Formats: sequence, C-alpha cells, structure tokens
Amino acid sequence: MKLSWSDPPSLGGSLDRLGRSVCVALIGFSGALFPMPAFAIEGGFSTRAPGSQGPLAGILPGPGTYGTNSLYYYTGDAGRLPRNGRIELEVEVDALLDVLQVTHITSINLFGASVGFGAALPIGYVSLESRILEPSQTFQADSDDFDVGDLVLTPLVLGWHSGSLHWTGSLSVVVPLGTYEASKTINVSLNRYAIDPTVGVTWLNPRTGLEVSGALGYTVSFENDETDYDSGDEVHFEAAVAQHFPSGLALGLAGYGVWQVTGDSGTGAVLGDFKGRAIGLGPMASYNFDVADYKFSASARYYHEFAVAKRFEGDTSFLQVSFKF
Repeated sequence: MKLSWSDPPSLGGSLDRLGRSVCVALIGFSGALFPMPAFAIEGGFSTRAPGSQGPLAGILPGPGTYGTNSLYYYTGDAGRLPRNGRIELEVEVDALLDVLQVTHITSINLFGASVGFGAALPIGYVSLESRILEPSQTFQADSDDFDVGDLVLTPLVLGWHSGSLHWTGSLSVVVPLGTYEASKTINVSLNRYAIDPTVGVTWLNPRTGLEVSGALGYTVSFENDETDYDSGDEVHFEAAVAQHFPSGLALGLAGYGVWQVTGDSGTGAVLGDFKGRAIGLGPMASYNFDVADYKFSASARYYHEFAVAKRFEGDTSFLQVSFKF
C-alpha cells in the first residue's frame, strides 16, 4: 500500500512511501506543546487537560512556523470537591476554551534531533453550580467566568526519527497570566505555576498507514498563593491507535489516564491529600486538506471518563485545526 501525501523533508526516508502531510505531524505535536489550561486539582481538575495529546505524539514537523487552534469542551460532575478553603457538594461544571498556539521548528540539529519552541494562550468560558458546605448551613453557589487563561511556554521540544519509529521530548511551563478572584467559585485562570515534561512515541507503518502512539508526562504544580492550596503532582498517559488512508482520512481510538501521585497540602486543602485519578476512552478522526497553496489538517477526539476518583467525571471533546504559515 502506497499513500500519496507530500512528505515533510525533516521526517526522512521512513515516511517517503507514506507521504505524510506536514500539518498532520503537527497535530500530534500540538498537544505536547501545552498542558491546556483548565482547572486545578484543587478544584477537581488537572492543570493539563487529559487527552490533549495522543495521535502522532512522537512526530515533529519539518522546519517552519505553524499555527494550531484547539477548541476544548468539557462537561462533568462530582460529589464533593475542595475549593477556596471550603467543601463544595453536588458540583456540576461546563468549560469551553479556545487555545491559540504558535510553534516554530528550527533547522538546528541537537544530538540528532530537530529543535523547536512555542507558546499557547487560551480564552474561554467556564460555569459551575454547587452547594457550599459551611459549619452551620449549606447554600447554593453558582458562578461563571469568561476571560483569558494562563500563558503556556514551551522553551524546548526535540524530535527524533528512526525508520518507522519517531519520538519527542518537551518541557512546558504554565505562567499565571489571567485574572483570578479567590472569592469566585470558578476562574479560567489557575493562579499558579506548573511545569510538565513529556515524552511522546509514534510507530507509523509507511506501507499500511497503521499508527500506534503514546505520550507519558509528569505535571508538577506549585502553590496557589490566594488560597494557600498546594496541588499534588500527577502522572498522565495518552495513547492512540489509528488507520491512515490515502484520501487523507484517519480513523482510530484514543485514550488517557491521569493519576495523582503526591498529595495536596496547605491550609486550603480541607479534604486532605485528595489524590485523584481518571481514565478516558473514545473515537478519533483526522483529515488533511488544501486551501489554495496552504496545507491544513483537522482532528477531532471524544473521550468518556470512567474509573474516576476525587475528580470531576464527564465527557471531553477536542477539535483542532493546524496549518503552516
């Protein structure tokens, strides 16, 4: 089986027969560049949105500047969560974020790897309904927020290729930038720093178009000084199996797991270490297309969560479009 896309030069002979488009490779990298800002472990969510990586996680595109627009939607609920030094009951959340990302891949070769860097900034809307537990009463506390989120910088990402095997390593840093009000029950901004080193691996058969990808990372969160809540560290794993067709269409299955490995602390951690976990699984699809002389790639993924503890449990959707400037 010989596919017919144009191959990004930097990916070498292993993709000559497959002929992957340069923007499709970027779809795999786009999740690695940023832990998509959403909520905190403090509020039942990770700094990094689970499922933001997976397909083509080990492939870095060729030299150039790329743009990615990621639309992220989450809806879920939880029985009880700690937030702002209080306990919230019967919590329901909806989040819709749009993340704009710019990535530059240089022509530098470091230890046999391609070298890149980038930045991402989210803007979006979140809403939350809950009952707040006080010593003498409980009361309804609904809130929403529309704002710019926290800036995410990736000062370094490296990509290697060897035959059908491709792998990347990246380091992302979350920098508190958005408006944060401790008196509100929900904010788009997290109001704390975080770092996230991640490695991605992709095996892509150039004859059949079969792909198997995975990404493993470790998120270190720092204290929210407005609430004196120090969220624990997490391990996250994402994976995808997909079949790529000569038409530019790819179909497959994607999943993720996230496990908190150190406990929460600080006076705001009113429920103790509150170690959470979640697993998500669902379908994925991508499609490559041209507009005039520009190459685009669109990717969609849906995850349903299960085996959840001490976090929100719900459904996640991603829609990403990538292109080369």
